[in-house]
Amino acid sequence: ILRHYALRWLERLARRTGTQLDEVLIPSLRTPTVLWCVAIGMLLGLEVAPLPRRLATLGTSIVAALIVLSVTIVVAKVLDRGLQNLGQRIQMGTAVTGLGMTLTRVLIFTLGGLLVLSTLGISITPLLAALGVGGITVGLALQDTLSNLFAGVHILLEKPVRLRDYVKLQSGEEGYVTDIGWRTTRIRMLPNNMVIVPNAKLAQSILTNYYLPEQRM
Repeated sequence: ILRHYALRWLERLARRTGTQLDEVLIPSLRTPTVLWCVAIGMLLGLEVAPLPRRLATLGTSIVAALIVLSVTIVVAKVLDRGLQNLGQRIQMGTAVTGLGMTLTRVLIFTLGGLLVLSTLGISITPLLAALGVGGITVGLALQDTLSNLFAGVHILLEKPVRLRDYVKLQSGEEGYVTDIGWRTTRIRMLPNNMVIVPNAKLAQSILTNYYLPEQRM
C-alpha cells in the first residue's frame, strides 16, 4: 500500500515540476520497489522469528542480496532511459545505438552480479580466475564476433559514421545509417532497402560521409 501511494505521489510531483522525472525515475522504480517490499518483509520476519543463528545469517544475506539486485536494476534502467532521453534531446547518436546501450547494461549487471555473490558470502576470486581462462577460450572461438564488437566500439568513439548520417560505401551502396549495433551497422538505402554491414568491414572500408564536416549534399 505504501509503495502504491509513494509511486502515485512521485507521478504527481513529476507532472508538477515539468522535469523528465516521470519518464526516467518512476518507470525504473516499479520493479525494484517490489523487491524492496519483499526485503523489508523478510527483515521484519527475521527480527521476530526464533530462528537458528545459521538460518538468520542466511536470511540476512538474502535480504542484502535483494537490495543490491534492486539497486542494480534501478541504476541500469535509469542510465538506459536517461541516455535515450539525452540522445533525443541533443541528437547525440552514440548514446542511443544498440551497442552503447548493450555495453551499459552488461557492465552494470556484471558489477551487480559480483556484488550479489560477495554479499551471499561466495568468493568471487575463483570465479574471476575461471572467467579469465574461459574468456581466452571463448575469445579464440568467437574471434570474428569480437572483431566486429571492437570495431563497433571504435566507430562509436572515433565517430566517422553517426546515426542518421548519409554515407556511401566503397562497394557502391549508399543510404542513411539507422543503427550501429554490437556486430553490424544498418544502412537504409533510398529505395527503403536495408544494407547490413559487419562493423569490421565498415571500419576497414573507404566510405564517403556526406554529413561530415557539415550536413550538406
